[in-house]
Amino acid sequence: MKIAFICFPMEKVGGIRTWMTEFEIGNPDIQVDEFFITTNNTRKPEPYKNEFNIKNILGFEKEEWLEELKTTLNNYDGILFHVMCPHKLKNYTKTTWKKVYDVLDLDKVIVRLTDPYMIKYYPWMSEVISKKNLKVLVCQEKFESSTNYFNYQKFITHNPYNQKIKDIDFSKKEENLIDINNFKGCKHKEGIINFNLSNIKRIIEYGDNTNLDFKLFEEKTRNMNEINKNKIELKGWCLREDIFKELEKAKYGLDCSSFSNVDMNMDFSLLEYIDFGVIPYTYLRMDKYYPFEVKIINKSRINDFEYNIDIIKENKKKLDICNPKKVLEDLEIIFKEKRKENVRWW
Repeated sequence: MKIAFICFPMEKVGGIRTWMTEFEIGNPDIQVDEFFITTNNTRKPEPYKNEFNIKNILGFEKEEWLEELKTTLNNYDGILFHVMCPHKLKNYTKTTWKKVYDVLDLDKVIVRLTDPYMIKYYPWMSEVISKKNLKVLVCQEKFESSTNYFNYQKFITHNPYNQKIKDIDFSKKEENLIDINNFKGCKHKEGIINFNLSNIKRIIEYGDNTNLDFKLFEEKTRNMNEINKNKIELKGWCLREDIFKELEKAKYGLDCSSFSNVDMNMDFSLLEYIDFGVIPYTYLRMDKYYPFEVKIINKSRINDFEYNIDIIKENKKKLDICNPKKVLEDLEIIFKEKRKENVRWW
């Protein structure tokens, strides 16, 4: 099977890049090619010169570019849009991107819903989904929330994840609290000032320390008592291998992601916590579609951090539901599904 992964430009790249990489690593026996669709109308950017670091560049603003896009993508068995259209922004309101869907074999197309703020950033996609009767792939954690807003032909799957370690070495575990989430969690990291950190040895924070929210976090933690403040290590950006070494030693992990219109979450930070034997502490539940046990942060407070090896072992066993080969099986079924007519976005 040959699958094309497609991305239009977007402002911030996070889990989408990870999703594609994890899927490709876990399915080495099939051909997966990535394509970036530029909105530029004069020239295409150079290979890899885009937010996704994608080599293959396609365009649609010139007639010959659109013909190349049509010929190239229709040669695949499946076409999966990870970013289904450009964000609608003050400085980008052109709708010429819609012609991409006019030239594709839509029976091969799946568009993936990844953003909880679809109405805000992708309102103009509603017409395309409705008129073209597109198949939409929704990650498990966003299925319930999206159902409240949208009515269309939906399919669900888990996020693909390749386990990084086979067995957890509990002898390495220390009373460390780690936060590896860099994306939407930044603006909630300061919640640790309300936690009981008496049994915590080290607080290890990763993330973009040039980000405004990260700077606010630094300012707020200056007001913590000296004992807790001295436990904080601001690592900034680090190699994944360095983060994995700290995950092997940590007992507790924070995921402070929070969204105004979604009450569930399952990002790759949480999956890495589970893989490395870290108890996740998170603001959002995940119990309905994922079988993992986590600790929910109640009203931004944690009174005691507790480490339960039995929970850790059970979580690790259940991580196989995210096996990329199982996600591929889901995609193969969806690609073969017939598109339904007269399904409306809202």
